[in-house]
Amino acid sequence: MPKIEIELAGVHQMVSLGVYDEERARKQQVRMDITIVLRELPREDDISATANYDDVAAAAREVATSKHFDLIERMAIEVAERLKTLKHVDSVRVRIRKIPSVLECDELYASVEM
Repeated sequence: MPKIEIELAGVHQMVSLGVYDEERARKQQVRMDITIVLRELPREDDISATANYDDVAAAAREVATSKHFDLIERMAIEVAERLKTLKHVDSVRVRIRKIPSVLECDELYASVEM
């Protein structure tokens, strides 16, 4: 059965994230890469036949800013769980990345697929 994936890459958001005092003291920017798989192929050339990308980005941002997350993994899971509830969405893959202030590495990622 054919399927279609739609990716929103680099959705930026300032969030409260981290377990260390210096992370808790200020918001950090994260980038979310979101892939949604539609339940079925759109049968017409109309936005009502697919997931609305504005709604996808808004839902991800809403979850990411809803509270402080200690773990980037939990943020990814909760974003994915919310996105799975959207109309036309069958499955999702969410990857969240941040530039950690406490590790000597370029970026830290957490990915979840549901």
